[in-house]
Amino acid sequence: MAKATQDLLIRGATVIPMCGDNTPALLDVRIANRRIKEIGPGLKKRPGEKLLKAKGKVLLPGFVQAHVHTCQTLYRGQADNMVLLDWLSKKIWPYEGALSRQTLRASAQLSFAELLLSGTTSVLDMGTVRHTDVIFEEADTFGIRYTGGKTIMDKGRYPGNLNESADEAIKESVRLCKKWSGKDDNRLRYAFSPRFALSCTNKALKGCVREARKHGALLHTHASENVAEVAAVRKQSGKDNVEFLHSIGFSGDDVLLAHGIWLSAKERRILKKTQTRVVHCPSANLKLASGIADIPKLLGDGIPLALGADGAPCNNNLNAFVEMRYAALLHKIKHGPKAIPAQKALELATIDGAKALHLDDVGSIEVGKKADLLLLDLNSINCWPPTDNLFSRIVFAAQTQNVDTVMVDGKILVEGGKLLKTSLKNIMRNSDEALKRVQHKLKT
Repeated sequence: MAKATQDLLIRGATVIPMCGDNTPALLDVRIANRRIKEIGPGLKKRPGEKLLKAKGKVLLPGFVQAHVHTCQTLYRGQADNMVLLDWLSKKIWPYEGALSRQTLRASAQLSFAELLLSGTTSVLDMGTVRHTDVIFEEADTFGIRYTGGKTIMDKGRYPGNLNESADEAIKESVRLCKKWSGKDDNRLRYAFSPRFALSCTNKALKGCVREARKHGALLHTHASENVAEVAAVRKQSGKDNVEFLHSIGFSGDDVLLAHGIWLSAKERRILKKTQTRVVHCPSANLKLASGIADIPKLLGDGIPLALGADGAPCNNNLNAFVEMRYAALLHKIKHGPKAIPAQKALELATIDGAKALHLDDVGSIEVGKKADLLLLDLNSINCWPPTDNLFSRIVFAAQTQNVDTVMVDGKILVEGGKLLKTSLKNIMRNSDEALKRVQHKLKT
């Protein structure tokens, strides 16, 4: 899939470093052995280096999405006009229960192609209950920086192959963690991933906490997304969602909670004290009518944040440009026009996302960091005329069509806006056939 690692000189780009004072500057960037080796004006090409001419283009870190569902992309547009709990029980769980290794593979391929083509280089993914090896295999093949894990659902009865015990779920999670975490210089990592409090026993949740910390892995779940969900957790546990998770040890800087819309003042204090990460998913929150997370308030409280597209059935795309735009726009209604400036939205999609995922060596353009980079060509009608405010042009105007080059670990995966060594026609044809097989299975 990806080109072999090659020393590279990017010449003449407008570099947005996403560190320091973030001042864009015309610079050259040298890459060797997967990492950024030198940054400065007028760097000379060395023997054996590939020269990438970037005059008139913008270089920034690749986007980091901290909550996606690659297992659901096959089901794009198949679950519209529903609220969360109905959406899960009537559409998503039957669909996930009908997935086979082959159809899950098609969904993963569709996901990674879309993510890379729209500039995302790192993701935190929540898989489904079965066949998680398949997603890791495709992430490995596509070359994306991937953290993911099997979904755990041991409480209740579910369609298809989704039912499992806590012991079975934890055992399989540990196996996957040992097999995949740290592969390819830590490009692939594992995250223990109970779906949410309502679908998991305390035994499973505590088991995830224990094993994740034993193996140095992240913890990833949904929390406080929907009013009915929050009420159900309170009825079962006597506590609000985040408060309940905290009571069993499911909090801390190694924990990522997707959504975080319906939070009490007490829960915000817990999140701040423990530095638990919250992942803002604005498009999905709107489409499912779940609500709007108060991101300015969370930022003001010192709670670490990141962005994520969630899944295609509750969003219809996996595009970081869309999430940045909504993150920057939504909060202006309540908090005023300066609530989330374009620069902050871009930080949420790059360096803040990297910090949330404990990816200390990506997310900014600095010497020594891994070369996970995105080259944008803003010389298009949707970004014209040019302005000095590059942050505004990227967040409010740029789209997937402006992605020129994408690299992970210094390997070029997208060049000239095209995914290398991969047939999009084949991916699309395979996904069509896979969806038909899933739909047929659901009818029988």
